[in-house]
Amino acid sequence: MGRHRDSLVGGWRPLYITMIGLGLLLCAACAPPSVRPGTGDRSIDGRSTGGRAIGDVASTGRRQKEIVCVAEPMANYVVHLTTLGGLPWPTPYGDLMRSTVPTQSLSRLQQAAPALAWDRQHTGELAPYFVFLPAYLRLQDEFELEQYFISFENAIRRDAYAAFRRDNADGHDRVSTWLFDLEGFFYERLDLYHNSFTFIRELGRLYVKHYRDYEDELWPEIERDLEVAADQIESQAWSVDLIASWESMTQESYDGRHFVVSLVAAPMSISATGLSYGETLLAVEKDEELMARTVSFEFGRHLLIDVFDEAVSEASGTANLDWTVFAAYQGLTEFYNRRMFPGYRADIDNDVERFAAVFGQLYDQRPDATARELMKQGLIAFRREHM
Repeated sequence: MGRHRDSLVGGWRPLYITMIGLGLLLCAACAPPSVRPGTGDRSIDGRSTGGRAIGDVASTGRRQKEIVCVAEPMANYVVHLTTLGGLPWPTPYGDLMRSTVPTQSLSRLQQAAPALAWDRQHTGELAPYFVFLPAYLRLQDEFELEQYFISFENAIRRDAYAAFRRDNADGHDRVSTWLFDLEGFFYERLDLYHNSFTFIRELGRLYVKHYRDYEDELWPEIERDLEVAADQIESQAWSVDLIASWESMTQESYDGRHFVVSLVAAPMSISATGLSYGETLLAVEKDEELMARTVSFEFGRHLLIDVFDEAVSEASGTANLDWTVFAAYQGLTEFYNRRMFPGYRADIDNDVERFAAVFGQLYDQRPDATARELMKQGLIAFRREHM
């Protein structure tokens, strides 16, 4: 059984939860199988951005592992366009920005909105290729964006994904490993893409056409605001020594020097959307403490991913491979985040809340237990009581 990674604050979810494609033809489809996160090269250092440079933040005297916030124009741009289409719902940001594009482009984005949508339960037919990949690849300008969409169009024309994957190999592999099998997603929807090819091509051209105006007219002010939020988040993470504290609590080791938080000004349907091991999109909010707790939770689910994978592997081939494994993973992350921020409570599902309580009881009995031990014992205790 596969599973499907997407954001948590609510959503790194198992594959057996059906993913309904809302795309251009409103076609429903089951999610494709995913691959396990790579345990090889998980390095995320040295990647440059249009704003802050990830590779430049580590200076002499700073901690070995850090939370790093970046303000990157392409990630902001692609999420910005989804809000102009009305996603995740009508928002003040969308109302404010609607006048920045012509009526015809706005109409096209609104038409495309179902295909660009993503949340805890749904991934639109175009979201992986029009949002996730462009956001991760850090394309530098409209020319790179144009080449990217030409490559995607050629994959549809030729019924061949290999060249598109090769053109964006590193980013594609990292996003696929964390989220789901992007190539399988493509082939399962290839007939849909053929039938909607003209629309897809025109949408890509719309993305290219409006990028320069966004970067010249809107991005400078947006970037300044994001830099302020970045400083606030990094300061809070520093004050609690976030990565070292999580490693100490869980007795797990984070596989990287930086955990990258790519800040976006436009709202998303969920607060954070993981793009790869060690990188997540975060929608900026006014409440800086809430953002810090969200970043902490998001880091926790990355740190605990091997704990989850071990639980999945142990349950594989048995009746125990079900929703409770994911609920336990989410509950374990929530339990530790509450230890990091006493008094904090996230809006979570009932089973996840039950697991958080189970882990709390087990920890009280064995405060020296590792995250892996709590996971195993928690699953046993939960199933004994509720199943």
